[in-house]
Amino acid sequence: MDDYWLQIEMSTGNIVQLDLSPKLKTTRFCPLKDNALFRSVTIDGDFLVFGNKVKLGATEIMNMVML
Repeated sequence: MDDYWLQIEMSTGNIVQLDLSPKLKTTRFCPLKDNALFRSVTIDGDFLVFGNKVKLGATEIMNMVML
């Protein structure tokens, strides 16, 4: 999967890079295979929101980065 990376600036000022391509094989994240949906990401408080399909919180993001 090409270019399913996010660059996220946390409230601390740290920048996190996250490759979501391995997650696209899961039921939860497979809607993000739609590149338009993936690129529609917005911020809602402590969450990244992809349309009304997928929502990721800061703790979950950090857990993904640490794996």
